[in-house]
Amino acid sequence: MINEVTSDLYTSLADYFFWVSDCMAFQAASFMLSRVLLTRIYDMLFYRSMILLFILFFISVALYFLLLSELSMEIDELEMLVFAASFHLGTFVGLLLPGQEIHSAMPLAFIMPLCIGIAVRKTNVERTSNMPLLTAVAVGPAFGLLFICGCLSGLSISYLSSIASLCVVGAVELQIQLARVLSEQTTRVADQWRFIVFLTIASTVCYL
Repeated sequence: MINEVTSDLYTSLADYFFWVSDCMAFQAASFMLSRVLLTRIYDMLFYRSMILLFILFFISVALYFLLLSELSMEIDELEMLVFAASFHLGTFVGLLLPGQEIHSAMPLAFIMPLCIGIAVRKTNVERTSNMPLLTAVAVGPAFGLLFICGCLSGLSISYLSSIASLCVVGAVELQIQLARVLSEQTTRVADQWRFIVFLTIASTVCYL
């Protein structure tokens, strides 16, 4: 029987994925803002110069390693920093993708952590120790929803490759965090940030 402490950890695990989903939804909004507004400003002021992209890239890399390090900050402050970094990633990806991709369907990456969080929250705590079953219950519906969204907006090889990558990233992250919970370790903001970065890469790399 899983004890009360572990039960609380499972609740925090669901919140872990819900919060990542919020960050990815916010990132999607910044991506659209970047595509609709900032790309035009970028074209006018920088003539699609690679200099700005390199600057944004190095900022992204710096943020990645900074947030993975053990910063002496409160949890709330760290989460706000990750939230801001997610916005930056969305802006960077919006400027990075080729101009013609603005009309192409891209997967809504926030669906993956959202479905995982719901699966963890709704699944009986004792049953969550069955990792393969929980992974199938969590990732399967996410794939289905993403596939339906693709059918409505237009399927492509890039889209299918992206949702397959998202499923792999989501499944691996769930395994990692379940292992932490089973050993009664708490989730970390640094892990959330790493998960956000890999979800971003998985959802966009096939469009480059």
